[in-house]
Amino acid sequence: MLLSRAAAARDPEERAGIMRMLHARTDRAAFDAARTLARSGNAAERVIGLDVLGQVGYPAGRPYREDTLPVVLACCEDDRPEVLGAAITALGHLADERGLPAVLAHAGHPSPDVRFAVALPSVAGDPPSAEAVGALIRLSRDPDPEIRDWATMGMSEPFDAHSTQHRDALAERLADTEGTSPGKHCWGWPSDWTRERWNHCWPGWTAAIRAT
Repeated sequence: MLLSRAAAARDPEERAGIMRMLHARTDRAAFDAARTLARSGNAAERVIGLDVLGQVGYPAGRPYREDTLPVVLACCEDDRPEVLGAAITALGHLADERGLPAVLAHAGHPSPDVRFAVALPSVAGDPPSAEAVGALIRLSRDPDPEIRDWATMGMSEPFDAHSTQHRDALAERLADTEGTSPGKHCWGWPSDWTRERWNHCWPGWTAAIRAT
């Protein structure tokens, strides 16, 4: 059984290959088996189940999305960081706005793995809520450089970067000496900025590039 093989796999590449096969399954039996694992009391089994539920059935347009969401949301109440991170990541894959409150509730979690998961999901909505933008801005100042990088990437379009708060957060990253090189922080800058908006960040950008 693929789920058993995934649980037993120790090599990351082997596990990833098995997961791709599980995600491609569109039958109800595969979904039910993953849901059972996601409800297990065992943390490792629960993580496997959540990893599958986040993307299972994608070739058929995620036919079990409605049945998946409540299971994943329930796992967001688990106090084990590995389970919580897997649940938030699954919500990101589901890209359902109804999962946003559960994601944002953990933006300040003490575990960097959980905060990293919060920086990744694409559940912010279109247009994104002010709460989602605020969480990404806070995460762009996280002590962990990798979290800062991903949060900065998340601050790109379709986010409204016309606010001073948003522009200042992007400009701050240009002086960041850890993580991604300063020039790549421009990925967080929307392509439709006017000359005035670019000028707000340009001094910091040029100084950061010269320092690399």
